[in-house]
Amino acid sequence: MKKMSITLRITLWYALLMLLIVLSVLGFMMVISDSIIQSNAEGRLNTIVEYNIDEVEYDDGELEIDNAFESFKNGVSSLVYTADFLRVEGRLPDSFPEETEFVDSQTRLINADSDRYLVYDRLLTFKKHPSVWVRGVLPLDTVSGVTDSLFQTALFTLPILVVLAAVGGYWITKRAFRQVRVMNQTVESITEGRDLSRRVPIEDGRDEIRALAVNFNGMLERLESSFEAEKQFVSDVSHELRTPVSVILAQCEYSLGQEPPDKETRDSFLVVQRQAERMHRLIVHLLTITRLEQGQFRIVLQNTDVSALVLSLVEEAADLTPGYITVRHEIQPGIYAPVDAPLFSRVFQNLSQNAIKYGKSHVIVSLWAEGGKGFLKVTDDGIGIAPEDQEKIWQRFYQVDPARTSDEAHSMGLGLSIAKQIALLHHGGITLESKTGEGSAFTFMFPSF
Repeated sequence: MKKMSITLRITLWYALLMLLIVLSVLGFMMVISDSIIQSNAEGRLNTIVEYNIDEVEYDDGELEIDNAFESFKNGVSSLVYTADFLRVEGRLPDSFPEETEFVDSQTRLINADSDRYLVYDRLLTFKKHPSVWVRGVLPLDTVSGVTDSLFQTALFTLPILVVLAAVGGYWITKRAFRQVRVMNQTVESITEGRDLSRRVPIEDGRDEIRALAVNFNGMLERLESSFEAEKQFVSDVSHELRTPVSVILAQCEYSLGQEPPDKETRDSFLVVQRQAERMHRLIVHLLTITRLEQGQFRIVLQNTDVSALVLSLVEEAADLTPGYITVRHEIQPGIYAPVDAPLFSRVFQNLSQNAIKYGKSHVIVSLWAEGGKGFLKVTDDGIGIAPEDQEKIWQRFYQVDPARTSDEAHSMGLGLSIAKQIALLHHGGITLESKTGEGSAFTFMFPSF
């Protein structure tokens, strides 16, 4: 039940509730229908007999039955008997026993074989003439037939009502939660494209979901302002730091070229120079990330022989790899894709440098195409990444093992963040597969021809 959508759960509740109501109605009908219909039948029988009594009288000593006397009406057979029980008017139903005794002013149920009858007798007395019996007989098979027809109609119509209630409930609920689905799609698009400028469309109305959409848009607006302010701050600071860092590097180079008076002074200048170079690389990375996130980076997608590009990049990486690491490649030839070659190369460099840094003995670069997509995979046999860290490595400045970071490795926790941004610009993405102690595999997916 918990895995079902709210719409389906509400619809199921509607259906179950209607089914319960239908079963209750059918059960109620079965319990009381016979008694109610029989009561109505008794009323009808008595009314017709009482009406016919007025049409029976004596005229000049002769028993006279008026033409308005109704021998058969609404299933009721009306008969007239003399005081010694001789029938003078009317016709009995075929299976009704003629010898049934007469009881004045009492409605009775008579069973005859498999048939049932309601009988109502009235004794008419006259001052100067013999008494007369008026009998009414109503077969209950006609009444039960009505009951059966009513029950069959209910069995046919009530399930239709259940279906209509379920369909109607589903339609109403789906329409009510349409705004929630739109909000969910907006959140997904923001997550995938990291575009905080998106807003949830707001429909007319005054319901709670509309209020939620308004508040959600307000939250997005505040988040967008906060992130934009952060990006702008990073961009401004990076720009402002470039000049002093460049001056420090220039002065270090000048001073080192002037032959410092002693070794201690020269070593101090070298330390300052190394740290200034590290700051310079950090500033460049920060500016790159800021421009990528703000959409200021101009990307030029051109039809490129990705197989040839990756092969050249692998050869360059192999020349710069320490001797204890072997770089192998499995490159499918003839793969073409719309890529920005410099940015694509940047992704490869970031992934390969990360693999070489943490690898133990070998790094494998794989390239293949499948289903209109290209895949660049860089695998190492290094320390691996723990499951709790695998989502965090894409964050800026995050390092799984800071103790392993060195100036020589130029690791600042920005390479993977930059690579992911470039992958998004190529309408692709980067995934990670890793096991602690066995190594990691980063896969860059991009559209291909």
